[in-house]
Amino acid sequence: MFEYKDIMELISIAYKKLKASVNFDKTQAFLRHKIVVDEEFAGEEEKHVLRISKTISDLIDKDEKEWNELSNMILEGISIHSFPKSIVEESKNIIFNKKSKKNKVEIEKWQHFIDLPLEGHILGVVWTMFIGKALVKH
Repeated sequence: MFEYKDIMELISIAYKKLKASVNFDKTQAFLRHKIVVDEEFAGEEEKHVLRISKTISDLIDKDEKEWNELSNMILEGISIHSFPKSIVEESKNIIFNKKSKKNKVEIEKWQHFIDLPLEGHILGVVWTMFIGKALVKH
């Protein structure tokens, strides 16, 4: 299996890839905010990466019960944010700040965003780094 140092480095790389991706994606405001708040709480970025890396890598090497607890924490932390992407044409000239019965806006398309704990996003990047690479080859 992996050495502790290898896992820490792998998770650190995955975190940096996630952060770089989110910084340039204007649709990921919730995740960008989550990273900023989490880094601010942890202090320096290196300390933040070390804390997340240690959490995940410690659980990989321990018993299945603790890994299942992390998995459950990630799964229970999943939620969805939904926002209007476009509205029906006849509603487009309406601008208002309060709800009105006569000015109903019909939403044509919705845009959905997943919200889950940072550890889930990082594990997703790790999965993509390994499995995604293998899938592209085939």
